[in-house]
Amino acid sequence: MRYAHFIVIGLLTIMALPALGASNYLGGISGVIVTPDDRIVSSQSWDASYHDIFSHGEKHSDIQTVGLTFGLLPNLEVGASYITDGTSRVVVNGKFKLVKETAKTPGVTVGVFDAGGNLGNSDASFYGLLSKNLTSFASNVAGQPSKPVRMSLGWGSGFYKGIIANMDWTLAPRLSLLAEYKGSDGFVGLRNRPSLGFRWAATDSIRLDAAALGVRDIGLGLSYRASFH
Repeated sequence: MRYAHFIVIGLLTIMALPALGASNYLGGISGVIVTPDDRIVSSQSWDASYHDIFSHGEKHSDIQTVGLTFGLLPNLEVGASYITDGTSRVVVNGKFKLVKETAKTPGVTVGVFDAGGNLGNSDASFYGLLSKNLTSFASNVAGQPSKPVRMSLGWGSGFYKGIIANMDWTLAPRLSLLAEYKGSDGFVGLRNRPSLGFRWAATDSIRLDAAALGVRDIGLGLSYRASFH
């Protein structure tokens, strides 16, 4: 009943809301579902989020996260997450856009998740990404204008050990289709399993996420973003 209750609430909320930004299911780091992308929380802004993952796997418990991210500089964000899955831990994260994207070349983003290795990994989880807006390419392939689509491809250690790949396809001004792949298992049990989801925005500040992680577990979340200005 618990799963059905949250699923119904999530679907009704999605139908009621008019996609915006990025705050992933682990909280405290911007991204797609559980993988990072090249988006950085705006300078002098903050993003608070709550996410709940309902696990159907025997080896993994339900996970709740509360995250807070700050945009320190135009290309730098830092954040922290309180994560509980039977054991409560606090993880510290950071992300920096090293090279900006151009019309012909991808952008380069580097970052760290769980800098202290508190989620059971012996070391921090580092990653590097190449990211590109592929709307023009998609339009050429389709032979007609495509909705905006961004993709990131990279490699990580620890929680992200192996390949990181994700896509954010803007289907409507306030709706994005999310898809990702993560090679490592991590504590959410997604080894070699793709994830699919949606992101909706009620306003420029409020977003709701819903996803099928590993096409198995259900994840729902709410994020709020504001500026210090």
